[in-house]
Amino acid sequence: MSSKEPGPSRAFIGQQRLRLRAFRGTLLRGEERTLARGRKCRQVHGGEAEAEEGQAPAQSQYEIDRATHDVDALCIANIERALQIGY
Repeated sequence: MSSKEPGPSRAFIGQQRLRLRAFRGTLLRGEERTLARGRKCRQVHGGEAEAEEGQAPAQSQYEIDRATHDVDALCIANIERALQIGY
């Protein structure tokens, strides 16, 4: 960065925008995989009742997926906001 430029260079900003877009794509693909896993599980198990011990792992996985979704949604919103800032 030279003393003539008050902030980051356009090249740097361009590189960061590319990285943000790539990261957003990674997060969205992860979300798609999670949804697909849930659909597959419902197809395999359908509406059948499970024993209580069989429900615990599914519930734990649901809680993990939900927490991951919430964090990813926050990251995606932040990325979208950053990409809207024009330089």
